[in-house]
Amino acid sequence: MMLLTTKLLLLSLISSSTAYWIQFHSDTKCTGDSLLRSHISNANQACQTRSASKATSAFVTNTGSSDDNTVVVFYSSMNCDPNTAIARVEDGCTTVKTLDFSYGSFNVIYAHEAGRDTPVSKNGEAFSDGGMATYKGKEYKWQKTLNGEAKGVVTREWDDAIVKAKMGMVR
Repeated sequence: MMLLTTKLLLLSLISSSTAYWIQFHSDTKCTGDSLLRSHISNANQACQTRSASKATSAFVTNTGSSDDNTVVVFYSSMNCDPNTAIARVEDGCTTVKTLDFSYGSFNVIYAHEAGRDTPVSKNGEAFSDGGMATYKGKEYKWQKTLNGEAKGVVTREWDDAIVKAKMGMVR
């Protein structure tokens, strides 16, 4: 009886907190046959390196509220260095290994919500100027700044001429 009570308590804590169920796969499409390992992670845990050498994709399920302001971020480094971010996802399948990058670590972070901008990243391979991204169901274009960072701009507000002028790129 005590074991059942403990399991029920654990399940209720997982479903009511900021937690993610992450399934690591050996293929790029997160299919059931390629499952390597499953893991539950939350924002209170440190950087993780689970299945780093084998995983090609990861299927992420948010077990809490979709408005809890957290995301799972995958990095090419083994220490969750923000400069090596390769993917960020709240729900769904994401590729964590290609010819250009390979997953080394991940963590759950609180997302930066400054107005309508997405968080900033300094990874030149995963984020290119004008490249499209989806975050919390909205489409963004990556705007490259003079210091090498990339910032998400809501697609309907993107204007190449204005963005270039603001960036000091117009000659």
